[in-house]
Amino acid sequence: MTKYRFKTEKEFKEDDQWDKYYNTPDGWNNDGDMNKYLGTDIPDNLAITIDKNYNFIFDGWNFRNSNVIENKKTKSSNVSSTNSLYYLLRKHKK
Repeated sequence: MTKYRFKTEKEFKEDDQWDKYYNTPDGWNNDGDMNKYLGTDIPDNLAITIDKNYNFIFDGWNFRNSNVIENKKTKSSNVSSTNSLYYLLRKHKK
């Protein structure tokens, strides 16, 4: 999993960054050609640029730093899930 991903349609709407007329995020291509990126991961090589609050180019398109959100899944939640699975497997063996 990467550090950042593009916001989903729901997240853009919650942040009042959705163009209702074009049915796209504000500043994105009016034809909806960029909508395929909604909710998708952003390569980690762009994380430094995003960390500095800079806009960036990805796949030939210009994006604003405000178009992204940090992925919420953390290492600690993975450990917790692994421990839960281990517990269930042990319980099942008995």
